[in-house]
Amino acid sequence: MSENTITALTEQAAALISEGKPAEAREALRAALALSEQECGADHPDTLTLASDLSVYCGALGDYEEALALAQRAADGRAAALGDTHPDTLSARHNAAHALFCLGRADEAVVLAEQVLAHRPAGDPLALQAMMNLAACYGSAGRVDEALATYEKALALQIKLQGERHPETLTSMRSLVNMYRSAGRTDDSVRMAKRLLVLCDEQFGNTAAVTVEAMQNLAACYAAQSKHEKAVKLLDQALECQHQTLGEGHPETAVTKNSLAVNYVAMGQPQKAYALFSEVLEQQTKLFGEEHPAVADALQNLAFCCVENSRGDEALRLYRRLLDVKTKLFGNESETTLHTMQDLAMQHLMCGQTEKGFALAKEALTLTEKLHGGGSAEALAAAEMLADCYRSERKDEEAAAVLKAALSAAEDKAEGPETVHTVLKLAAIYYDIQKFDEAWRLSEQAAEVALAVLGEDHPGTLNTMNILYSSCVQLEKYDRAREVAARCLVLRENALGETHPDTIATMQHLADIENELDNPARAVELVQAVLTRMRKAGEKKEEEFERVWHNLAYYAFCAERYDAVIEAGRAMYTIATKRSERTFPAAIALQIIADGQNGCGQYADARRTAEKALAVARDTAPNDGAISRFYCTLADACFGEGDTAAARAAADECVRLCEAAFGAEDDATKDARRFAEKFR
Repeated sequence: MSENTITALTEQAAALISEGKPAEAREALRAALALSEQECGADHPDTLTLASDLSVYCGALGDYEEALALAQRAADGRAAALGDTHPDTLSARHNAAHALFCLGRADEAVVLAEQVLAHRPAGDPLALQAMMNLAACYGSAGRVDEALATYEKALALQIKLQGERHPETLTSMRSLVNMYRSAGRTDDSVRMAKRLLVLCDEQFGNTAAVTVEAMQNLAACYAAQSKHEKAVKLLDQALECQHQTLGEGHPETAVTKNSLAVNYVAMGQPQKAYALFSEVLEQQTKLFGEEHPAVADALQNLAFCCVENSRGDEALRLYRRLLDVKTKLFGNESETTLHTMQDLAMQHLMCGQTEKGFALAKEALTLTEKLHGGGSAEALAAAEMLADCYRSERKDEEAAAVLKAALSAAEDKAEGPETVHTVLKLAAIYYDIQKFDEAWRLSEQAAEVALAVLGEDHPGTLNTMNILYSSCVQLEKYDRAREVAARCLVLRENALGETHPDTIATMQHLADIENELDNPARAVELVQAVLTRMRKAGEKKEEEFERVWHNLAYYAFCAERYDAVIEAGRAMYTIATKRSERTFPAAIALQIIADGQNGCGQYADARRTAEKALAVARDTAPNDGAISRFYCTLADACFGEGDTAAARAAADECVRLCEAAFGAEDDATKDARRFAEKFR
């Protein structure tokens, strides 16, 4: 009687599956398994078969924990009774590997999947299934090259055994397209997606579901290449086919509309994206009701679109609604609810509702610490978010306190990229509030960890070195600053190339430090190299060249390279006079030329140039203090010519202007008086 009941329950489960009722089918099979355990024993072959079948049902319903437990039970029981290499044992292990894959336990899944494939005979059709499963596990584990090699090998075997047009071959091609795309091999993904679309069209017609899916796949490949116009054209075609075959309100049309909207965002057409995201939300709410994951996804997308469209108040309402939906769906202590809480906190701040924003950000940090532990990577990220909230309100001390507490909780944990990032952010705050000793100490710590954990060419390492350099400069630790800048220059040349803007900026920093360390000749060499690299990089902004030429003039003057001073001044004058001959930058350029001519002993030329510079400066200088320096250059030229009276008059005028502009006791005025004493 019991045997008949078990058979009836098994047949009932199969019938329910065919009717599209997997949950009811699972309950029928659970009852059959329980009865078999009672009547036949836990290790009976029939009981193990039911356990293996039930694991498949649970996996189909997304209950991967139960699926894994059942598959492992079946595998262990069959291995004990039949051996490790028996086909039934391998099938159960295959199911266990799939459940591990779905649970995100990719490394464990790889181990099982490799075992299964190793024991499948080459001619066994199930070897192909095992190969595909292993490829997926490799991909999930981040072993991209092995995943691609396994997929390609499996597809070649499948085409040989089943033909290119077989439905399972087409499924494998879809998997390989997705793997190519995720690996960044977009040309290969487009090539295979095009072939897949042709095969589906020929095999099933252009409105079939598999053909529409192939259109969507190719559109995703084009989007990965930033060819969004092509993606939109395909998605429009796919949506039209779905309307014809499924109807406008079908759930699948919402997926296509969502993809269209994402492409419109990327194309800079937010209004079209907003309209489509709104349609999707309305459609999903109508289909599933308010409390459904599809509605939550639609709310998330529309809220983000509103933020991008500067619809701040609407985004705020949507995030509130989303938080309510996720709390009801997943509970108030789930990871997905936490993320929405953080989004809502930031939106409150963007809308000027700081009190609510801070309250949510603090609540999010507390929840993160509860879910992941204090000092975890997630807790550090949540602390950074709260610190950013404080920073947005110019509460830097509070921001620093939050990060300091988070790092203190992480002291007993292994240092990783997240720790480097948080330390670096704290160092930047200390730097901004002029706590340079703290900024320097933290930057040294972050640089050491970044080099060890991230590697020399990681952007985080380079950013850390940059803040360390700035901190050293502020503390006048120039020897250490030079060491850091020189190391950073090499790293950036290797990682970014010689002509990258960041590399050029680092070379300029090194020149600044060389000059501070009384090595102006080396500074001149470095700035000349900066100019060469800027030209090579195709720099178009003349104000950038003007700034660098000005630096070169200063360093060359310190190095007594007066020919280079004159060259720099003339280059600056050429740039300045493209705008107008009578501008203050033109006056400064003429003054620099005159300074160089004075240094070369060309006093008559220097006097004429200085008088011309002074005439332009009188009309264009922002104040009297800015004019005073021109009289110094003129005084030097007159004195060099032997006209002491003119030199004395120019120096006295410099003093008068400084007193008028800065006051009698200002350092600039005192310097002017000392300068004038030379001509007494």
